[in-house]
Amino acid sequence: MLMAEALARVPGLTIFPSQGNFILVKAPLDWDGADLRDYLVSQHGVYVRECGNKLGMTSQFLRLVVRPEPDVRRLVSGIHHFGQDRWTDRREQRLVSVPTYGRVS
Repeated sequence: MLMAEALARVPGLTIFPSQGNFILVKAPLDWDGADLRDYLVSQHGVYVRECGNKLGMTSQFLRLVVRPEPDVRRLVSGIHHFGQDRWTDRREQRLVSVPTYGRVS
């Protein structure tokens, strides 16, 4: 499977076509690209380039070098885990922020 096809299966990622040996992706708005970059390096041994310092881009843009299939599997797995962690964090925040009415005994 091609790297772009594998990445296209990750919910929320936008994949930009490329003629080069890298792929530009945009992560969902509620993801921080620097956090994703750090997570992938520390937890999955995959390095990606966060492009927040490039003109016209935000932290959600990442540049990924095209790699062999085993590396692509690690990358996609890492992105999926990162997304699941973000979903769990948002769910826990919603549960914590539920207002209580009256006295709690």
